[in-house]
Amino acid sequence: MAPMPGRSRVRTALVAGVLAPALTLGAAACSGGADEDSPRPVVAFLGGADPDSRHVQDDAELLRAALVADCEDCEYVELDAEGDADVQAEQMARVASGGADVVLLEAVDADAAEEMIAEVGDLPVITLDRSVPGADYHVGYDPVAGGRSLARAGMEAAVEAGAPAQGAGVLLLGAGSGDLAGTARTQAAREAIGNRGGEVLAADEPEVATTEDAREWTAGQVAERGAEAIDLVVAVDESQAEGVLAAFEDAGVAPADRPVVVGSGADVASLQRVVRGDLGVLLYRPRPPMTSRAVETAAEVLEGAPVTDTEDVDGVPSFLGTAEALTLRNLTSVAVGRDLVTTEELCDGVADACAANGIR
Repeated sequence: MAPMPGRSRVRTALVAGVLAPALTLGAAACSGGADEDSPRPVVAFLGGADPDSRHVQDDAELLRAALVADCEDCEYVELDAEGDADVQAEQMARVASGGADVVLLEAVDADAAEEMIAEVGDLPVITLDRSVPGADYHVGYDPVAGGRSLARAGMEAAVEAGAPAQGAGVLLLGAGSGDLAGTARTQAAREAIGNRGGEVLAADEPEVATTEDAREWTAGQVAERGAEAIDLVVAVDESQAEGVLAAFEDAGVAPADRPVVVGSGADVASLQRVVRGDLGVLLYRPRPPMTSRAVETAAEVLEGAPVTDTEDVDGVPSFLGTAEALTLRNLTSVAVGRDLVTTEELCDGVADACAANGIR
């Protein structure tokens, strides 16, 4: 694959070590080694939107695999901001000056990322999961449909568990204010809760959604209201459910006395929370289709080929998949049936729960 027209860059900086720490991973994804005369285009992945960096390694592996299939001549650079917007801005400047031809960005903060994108000028940026105004393209999941689906399924699960059909008490944990898609998902969930007869007792609207914030906030709500007053907890960001569950455990609330907890997730650990019964509903946003589409888009950009079949989201041409609300009833048919995970991966470490639920 030839470099994108008009984007020829000197790669001396790459070889000199500006991005050398990250290129060790890139070497595994590309045939041959980098040298300063190489015409091979450079694809940079800036991850670490989650402070816990829970997806960086998984995404990096998925991106490397997709590059072999769709951009086999590309060099691959990988950097992790670990949830720090300032660090990510520095990393963006490094890859821009160091020779990257296209950036795949999981933004820590939408506002900060918008400034970063403006500063790098004509360097194409494709955002993953978290949309950012000013990006060239975005690949993610429909936040409104996702938030609505999560809340509806959560209300149904709560009523099945004994909550009143009207007036069920709900705690809502919103995504961080720096996540435009998360904010839309939060609002859609709130509306769906009201439409289904639920009452939002309290809502957490953090600047950045984290596991620890969710744990502390939920603990305060349990101490103030008592677990018996809460029928449902809706956590729209995937970093939160773990903290919610920990708060009830810290408070000594037995599993049988806890409200239905619903959350968002994309990895095996999230699916296993449903298998164990910790989560009643999981808004499943599988990452393989998203990362594959992002690499395909990067390849099209590098080739100068037209990128088609997008929809406009905040002025950014976007590819939006549809996340699904999973329960024990449909978890295996979706996650395993579509080859997103294997049964062995799903049941690793939770074999007893799998057996109890007939998952083999």
